[in-house]
Parts: sequence; structure tokens; C-alpha cells
Amino acid sequence: MKTIALSIFLLAMPVKIVASDLFTFTDLPTHTADGYYVGFSQATVIDGTQTFSNFNLLCDDFGNVTDIPSGPWTYHEETLSDLSGAMFTQSPELTNYKIAAILLYEYNAAGGSALDTYLTASYQFALWDVFTPSAGTVDNSAALLTAARNLESIGGGITSTAYAQLEIFTPVGQAVGNQEFLALDFPGQDTPEPATSLYIGAALLALYGFMIRGKKAER
Repeated sequence: MKTIALSIFLLAMPVKIVASDLFTFTDLPTHTADGYYVGFSQATVIDGTQTFSNFNLLCDDFGNVTDIPSGPWTYHEETLSDLSGAMFTQSPELTNYKIAAILLYEYNAAGGSALDTYLTASYQFALWDVFTPSAGTVDNSAALLTAARNLESIGGGITSTAYAQLEIFTPVGQAVGNQEFLALDFPGQDTPEPATSLYIGAALLALYGFMIRGKKAER
């Protein structure tokens, strides 16, 4: 009788279905800063019956290493609606991944891989610092992280779009030990609306001008 009751209880429990994708990492980021590759890596991703080539991924994981080229590796796909399989579970988990979503969205909207080394490194280290503060800061990474935290706190603007588009890819099985990566949603990595791009672009130009002036002042 107890066995039957337990079986009925288990059948009634909700079952989480986790999407798994196969990643073959193909291209390193084109920029380096402080001895680290920064910016988008690229991979071929098999998502069910669909294959995506040259898929842009931004690493949020400073502590691990991913050999490129390598793969295929199995990664679980998470979103902000369920972070139970994500790598960084320390509190405030949801807030941190929201901040990461904002940084990824802004980096992509500002030009992504087309940005220069200074801005690319600033976004990359800002993202690493969300989850690993000991990663340190470069150029304007601290200012970008502060701005993203403020935007997450007040909401509005690009936040709802950034949150909806965030995909989190966490290594599982034999892939454990590789880095976790973030991307914009399949097949997406959508180009932001022109108004959003112009807004972020203008802000970045102002930031870049400040950064250049600061570097000249240091000399």
C-alpha cells in the first residue's frame, strides 16, 4: 500500500524538462586584455534538429577554461525563468543573471565583436565581475557594471527585452570544467531596434570619450 501511494506521489510531482545542446567551439574572441581573451567566442550549436553556425557566445565564467577549438560538448540551456541548473547559484542569483543579461544585450547592441579592444574588455570584465569580483577591473568595466546594476534596480528601458532574450549555457557531463556562456535567444542574437542601438551607441561614445581623456591625463 505504501509502495502504491509513493508511486502515485512521484507521478504527481512536476518534472523539469532540461533542454540540452551540443556545442563545438570554433573561434576564439578576436581581442585580448590583461592576458585574457575577451568578447564573443563562436561555436556551432546543435539545438534539437536545428544547427546554428558562427553562434556568438559571451563567457560569464572567469574561473574555468574552455579549449577552443574543441567539442562537441553537452550544455544545458537555462533562462531567467528557471536558474536551477545554472552555474552561479550564490545569492542574489536572479539579480546577478539579470545584470549579466543587461551587459550582454548592451554589448551586442553597441557592436559586439566590431567594438575596439578597450570597450570589449570593459564589457567582458564587467560581466566576469558580476559573478567573480576577484576578476578585477579594466578600463571602464566598473562604470559599466555600476550602470547595469542601476538599470536592473530601476527597471524599464531595455531590461524586459534583455531578460527575455537571455540564454544561459551551462556545461554538464564530460563538459564540466568548461566555462558557462551567455547568448541571445535562438535563432536570434537579434539586432536591436534602431532607437535602442542609437541610445546605447550615444552613451558609449560619451563613455569612450571619457576613457580616452582619462588615458591622456594619465600620461
